[in-house]
Amino acid sequence: MRFSLLFFVVLATGMSTVHSFRVSMVLLETLWRTGNAGKPVAGKAEGLIRHFGKLDTAGKFTPSANGLSTNLNPKQLPGAEKAKIYFNDSENFERAGFKVIKDGKGGSGHVTIALTQAETPTALLERLNKVDGWTGPKSLADALKVYEAENVPKKGSAAVAEKGKGKRSMPPSGRETMMKAMAEKRSEYAMV
Repeated sequence: MRFSLLFFVVLATGMSTVHSFRVSMVLLETLWRTGNAGKPVAGKAEGLIRHFGKLDTAGKFTPSANGLSTNLNPKQLPGAEKAKIYFNDSENFERAGFKVIKDGKGGSGHVTIALTQAETPTALLERLNKVDGWTGPKSLADALKVYEAENVPKKGSAAVAEKGKGKRSMPPSGRETMMKAMAEKRSEYAMV
């Protein structure tokens, strides 16, 4: 699991007045899935019915909680021993217009990639394979090396100190202190 503090967003109309302050933290998670030697989402477009549900009267899949199965751990993929394994960051799916649902179906670590708009099977299959960031194909042994390299905490890192608590956030007292310091800096710049 990789943590990434995106950035602090400070919106100000004047140098001394801070109107809005927001801290955003994004948890980037690597999602794993089995595919074939050529692409991460293999098969015929019509085969997506087993993932995304039945087609509507217009011949499109509609947004729902159904979707493409992925997992946070390559060992938990069905048939992983013989399959080609691909991986991608959850953020890339969200940027491509998909909904990432951490649902735990069929065991812990299951994540569903769901639709946010109605789409034909052919267009959906093409769009899934064109999501930026797909890496693979890899064997299970190679996938596990990547997985372990990303998930073994380094000594002295915050991930080790937290012992798997998940998302981290700044405590309210730290946020207040930081906001005061930023407001003071803004007022110093306004006086100059």
